[in-house]
Amino acid sequence: MPTEIVTQNSPLMDGFYQSIGSSEAVKANGFLFISGCVGFDADNNLPDDFRAQCRNAFAQIRNVIAQANGDPGRIVQLMTFSIDTGHENMMDDLSILFEEKATVIPECKAAVSSLRALALALPTIKVEIQAVVAL
Repeated sequence: MPTEIVTQNSPLMDGFYQSIGSSEAVKANGFLFISGCVGFDADNNLPDDFRAQCRNAFAQIRNVIAQANGDPGRIVQLMTFSIDTGHENMMDDLSILFEEKATVIPECKAAVSSLRALALALPTIKVEIQAVVAL
């Protein structure tokens, strides 16, 4: 039976998940499935900077894993979504994104898929990251 993980990451995001009848994370069958994390900081501010948003999203993933008593080194899959930030190609954005991953979650060696989106939930959100963790 799936178990919802209720975190203390962000009252703003907790309210969002409740409003759509969803969860920030769910434990099921030995895995933790984390909904798309975006770049809000601990004070619910969304920086304009792509790098800062990436850093904040990975910090949120780390916090959700900790609250589920998991291990960031057991992340098995990441799915990243980012908008066009004005760089010449998507690889420039991915370089920034994965530099921040290496800083915030250096033990993560997960399989990764990355997509460029036309838009995310809010026009100011530049990146969203989902994760699956083996527990």
